[in-house]
Amino acid sequence: MSHHQLYQPPAAPGYGAAPGYGGSPASAVHWVVPVGRSWQAVTSGYVALFAIFFWPLGPVALGLGVWAFVRAAGHNGHGRGRATFAVIVGTVTTFLLLAILAFSVKTEA
Repeated sequence: MSHHQLYQPPAAPGYGAAPGYGGSPASAVHWVVPVGRSWQAVTSGYVALFAIFFWPLGPVALGLGVWAFVRAAGHNGHGRGRATFAVIVGTVTTFLLLAILAFSVKTEA
């Protein structure tokens, strides 16, 4: 008996097998609560969210986003949305950070 068969909740009367808490991508909980995703995907999404307001986190979000993509390939693609968000926000905020640094160095010289 596999791990998944051991922890399946009983089927509701008159319905098919009920998925666990957020277990199905069709459930609203799956989209709100970060279940079934790697910690890299969850962390990269939150770091990218903070990087919007605190640009020095941009390179961190970018690195975590790329790492989350690698992990998502091994998890049937779960976490790709958060990884995509992290890569996009990380790239944009990294370029903004570099532009500000280049401008500040140029004005001081």
